[in-house]
Amino acid sequence: PQDGVPPGLTAKQLARRTAMLAEAAAIVPHLPKPGEALHALMTGRYDLMALLLVIIDRLPKIDRLRIATLAFSKRNANDLAELLDGGKIKALSILCSKFFRKQNPAEFKAGFELCQRPGCHIAAPRNHAKVVCIEYAGGKLVTEGSANLRANGNQEQIAVINDAALHDWHSGWIDAQIAKHESQENDEGEG
Repeated sequence: PQDGVPPGLTAKQLARRTAMLAEAAAIVPHLPKPGEALHALMTGRYDLMALLLVIIDRLPKIDRLRIATLAFSKRNANDLAELLDGGKIKALSILCSKFFRKQNPAEFKAGFELCQRPGCHIAAPRNHAKVVCIEYAGGKLVTEGSANLRANGNQEQIAVINDAALHDWHSGWIDAQIAKHESQENDEGEG
């Protein structure tokens, strides 16, 4: 994106994105209540970010979004930037993998630039976990599954769990990894 503005969408891209969001919405007909979990299969025609957009849209403002993923795409970094800039998310932490950072420098740079905003953090240690912690007024959700924050065309499994203790446990280790490795990202920059 030039000057922080993502590129426009063609009619074909817009139709595909609309279909992705509709399919993601269909696997989460409602968010689980406290103590409940929803288990589903993702078809591979959309990625974890499409599912997160559906979930986030159904919630009040997000106090903190923590994402542990192997990898992410520039498009998904742009989606997160829009959520931050629009005030839907107050704070964001991304824990991706060292391998991803080395193999996909342009994509990592998009995430690094995203996380230069106040309240945002990124780190890239040896990570293969795929967990999202969503903290909002009145609740805490967790997603656990096989999907990364970018598409790969494969079927993936996902669980959406409404459990504050599980959220806090995952948040603890994600925050610890970010605190331990974030300074490396700042020392080395995005390259």
